[in-house]
This record gives sequence, structure tokens and C-alpha cells, in this order.
Amino acid sequence: MIICFSGTGNTRWAANKIAALTEDAGIEHFSSEQRGDILGIFFPIYAWGIPRIFINKLHQFFRNPENQGKFSYVYVVCTCGDDIGLTDKEVKSLLQQYGLNNISICSIQMPETYIDLPGFKLDTHVAATKKIAEAEKLLSVFAKKIQRQEIFNEVNRGTCPWIKSRILRPLFYKLFVDDKKFVVDKDLCIHCGKCAKVCPVHNIDCSPTNLPQYKHHCTGCLACYHHCPKNAIQRVYTKGKGQYLPPLF
Repeated sequence: MIICFSGTGNTRWAANKIAALTEDAGIEHFSSEQRGDILGIFFPIYAWGIPRIFINKLHQFFRNPENQGKFSYVYVVCTCGDDIGLTDKEVKSLLQQYGLNNISICSIQMPETYIDLPGFKLDTHVAATKKIAEAEKLLSVFAKKIQRQEIFNEVNRGTCPWIKSRILRPLFYKLFVDDKKFVVDKDLCIHCGKCAKVCPVHNIDCSPTNLPQYKHHCTGCLACYHHCPKNAIQRVYTKGKGQYLPPLF
């Protein structure tokens, strides 16, 4: 069984790859239906940690009596543009609350998607293609380890992980994670509703006549920005930086 949170789509791609390689039944969206005793947890790194909305979902999942004591092997795959800070410690601490120890975890570098800060930009096409190719190789390696139920801890914490996860992360959430600065160009918007469909937290309302309306529980993934077919959605630092779409599975 795989449970997954994905913003722009990189993590969903990785989860689908592992599901195919391990012959897993597929991705669940926190269903109580169990399939086997192996659990895979997939999420992207947001500000050097687990996305806060996904932390809440994980607690809900493991507090469900139907999900307790069911898994003999748990592995975690987190996708990132660069490094993960102390996320591996955060994951293990969370899962240990539910009696899950000896967790396997790996980080997979994928093309950059967060660009709403000065100096933050997308990878070049060449760099993105290289990352995806390397990710496929790593996922194949980890899939074999998962099938053998090996314990592994292969992550890239990067430099100064404590500062990133303990100091910069709270500041980032406080100052940058909201939907107040999204602007929709009325001349470009075609009211297709794609921004609402791709939003992983259902934060956008669309109608055939009105511009998209944000509902103020944004997780900051920028999926709406990247998937807009007319590039009609912008934030302060996204202008002129281009868009990214995840690889097709």
C-alpha cells in the first residue's frame, strides 16, 4: 500500500514508479482499505520538512484503529529539489509515536518547482532531464530494496540541516506560505478550472465566469501556477521564470 501527497506532481510520479516496480496495488488517498503489510509513504520536501498538511493526514491515518499494527515494513520516499534538512529525523519521530521503528527512508532529487523567492529558479531543461533520469535509476535500486524489505537510510541532508529545518522552516511558513499574493490575469484566464483540479488541498474555487478564488488554506506548492495553460496565475517572484510540468508516468 502507498499513501502519497504531491503538489506539482513530481512525488506522484515517483510513487507510481515504485508502485509499478514493486507490483504494489497502487496509491491510496488515506483509505482504510488495506492491501498487504508493506506501507510506502511519499511526500515532497517543503521548507526542509514534511508538508504541514501531510503531517496532519499522517496522524489521522495512524490513529485509525484499522491502520494500527498492520504493517511489518514501512518505507518513506521524499522528493526534493536539493536537500531535506532534518526531515528523516522528523519522519522517524512521527512514526515512532505509533510504534513504527526501523523505518527505511530515502530522498530523491527532482527538478525544482518552488520559484517564489528572489534567486529561486527552475532547472534548465538539460538539468531537469538529467535529474529525472537519475531519479529513475535510484527508484529502481530502492524498489529492489523495498521488495527485499531492507532497512536503509539514504538521504541528502545538505549543509546546516539544523538551521534549515529548525530556524528557516518556521520563518518560511510564517512569511511565505499563504495565497494572498496570488494574482490572476483576467485577460489571460480562460476559466478552464485546471488550477482547482490540480490543487492538492482543494484551495481554489472556479466558475465559468469568475476568476479563480483562493480559500486561504494554501500549502504553497505552486501547482496552480505551473499547471495553468495560459500562465495567468502569478506571485511576486514568479514573473518571467517559466513553468514546470512533471514527467508523465
